[in-house]
Amino acid sequence: MDNQKVRKELRRVIIALTAVVIVIIAAGGYFYKVQERQYLRQVEANLMAIGRLKADQIAKWRAERIGDAMVTMDRAGLIRDIEDFLMTPTEAIKEKILKKFETFRRCYHYADVLLVDPDGKVRLNLNGHCEFDRLR
Repeated sequence: MDNQKVRKELRRVIIALTAVVIVIIAAGGYFYKVQERQYLRQVEANLMAIGRLKADQIAKWRAERIGDAMVTMDRAGLIRDIEDFLMTPTEAIKEKILKKFETFRRCYHYADVLLVDPDGKVRLNLNGHCEFDRLR
């Protein structure tokens, strides 16, 4: 009989421990899901912030490039030289344009400055060589 009492008590302990383990596993699973959702929201918020920053950077960069183009367009002498060069390229006009391009490179920290015709053909560049002959 003592043996049966011990077995009953052992069963109760095993059932209780099993219940505790099940509760711990369920609580752990619930905690994991809550943490996962919170982490995903945080990552999503970070990605949205990065996206906004990048969009702002691109918009700023584009505005600067438009400003640069407007400054260039205001330079009547450069425009005349470019028109002359595109109609009849001469070494003298080429050197004048390259000198002005060099100023652009220094002031704006450009790697190169290109003169591209309306068809996308690179007609002149400051470095003297170009990896491509067309931009379209």
